Amino acid sequence: MNTAQSIIAVVIMVGLFLVAILAVPQFFLKRAIKDVVRMFRAHNASDPASAKPLEEIGFKSRGMMENVFRGRDYKPYALNLMVKAQIIIMTEDERYYLSEETLATANLTKSIPKPAKP
Repeated sequence: MNTAQSIIAVVIMVGLFLVAILAVPQFFLKRAIKDVVRMFRAHNASDPASAKPLEEIGFKSRGMMENVFRGRDYKPYALNLMVKAQIIIMTEDERYYLSEETLATANLTKSIPKPAKP
């Protein structure tokens, strides 16, 4: 392999590395957003009257060792992003609910299916 081919190979590898660094976290964040919406819908936390604490919905903090063996949990990041976008709303007594109206207009979640009508 000559010098030019080596340089091209290194440039391609660096490019693929940069794409992986930027694209992989976005993929996991989008998946976590879908999971968070599913969690809130499964617990029927869709208005202030049915709001629930995060622990009841299924959010729990993981220890450092658990993160090492299971990988990063993107759900807390997704939850934080959705709270800032007011898709997930916190009540005065620190209970949370999903605002379906805000979710429907948000650009974050184009691929999340609408809830089934009973």
